[in-house]
Amino acid sequence: LTIQRVQMEDGAVLLQAMTLPPGTVVEDVRVWAESKKREYVFTLASSLEEVRAAEKGDLYWFDAQTKTLYWRVVSGFVESDSTFDWIDRKRWGREAFTRANLSVQDIMSKNEFQLHIDIDCVRDENAANAFCLDKPVFAVPPMGCPEGEVMLSIDECGLPCELENNCQVCKKDKHLFDFAIEADDNGNENKMTVSKCNKKGKKCKKEVLKKNGFPSNEVTSITKCLSKKKCYKFTVSDSGQDGICCDGEGGYSMKWNDELMKRSNIKNGKKESIMFGKCKK
Repeated sequence: LTIQRVQMEDGAVLLQAMTLPPGTVVEDVRVWAESKKREYVFTLASSLEEVRAAEKGDLYWFDAQTKTLYWRVVSGFVESDSTFDWIDRKRWGREAFTRANLSVQDIMSKNEFQLHIDIDCVRDENAANAFCLDKPVFAVPPMGCPEGEVMLSIDECGLPCELENNCQVCKKDKHLFDFAIEADDNGNENKMTVSKCNKKGKKCKKEVLKKNGFPSNEVTSITKCLSKKKCYKFTVSDSGQDGICCDGEGGYSMKWNDELMKRSNIKNGKKESIMFGKCKK
């Protein structure tokens, strides 16, 4: 298998999985990257969580029980000194650009990055030796979520309330984000977003929570469990540019881990933002 033309925001986390033939053992698997004919071999991880947390995305994990291979999708690059990391987009002219409020992340060419997955197996002569003779049997790996938790994603368990964004308590690796708004007569003009940022808080592109429009003259509460190890940006906006205060009564509050971070009515304003979580100052 060869993967080309990857388009990923730097630091984004996306895992892919592939079921391998029944007789596959870990020694049969080789995952490697190629840039301008230079090679870099990925390292076998000890767990799926380790793959997810790898900053460079150069790890893979093989679940021997379900014969499933996992790896992280990255826009990587093999340097001339054989090191590997996310591509330097500025250096290679692959920077994102914005036009008419639409942001585009430039796609890399196959010469800049290819991810190869090689499986040592008996080849199928009837398929031009392009596939293994023994075909994979698809099986969803058991999540093994603890009692009282549910599957949130391919490799994450959590509380059932996290699916509905109405948690009152969170697992110990997360803190509770708590937002409440009392919209004025024009609740349709209000918008709230929470975006995940890099540690310095300069790149905040991935929205993890978003709500457009609220019931007028009513209190709306939204909670969500978020990683306490990440940096986030919270933004409230009013398209009417007159705040949430002035056509009727209104205002909002935001708490993080039960600590009040912001309370305002954006009087005579368009929007307000605040950084929270684990952000470098």
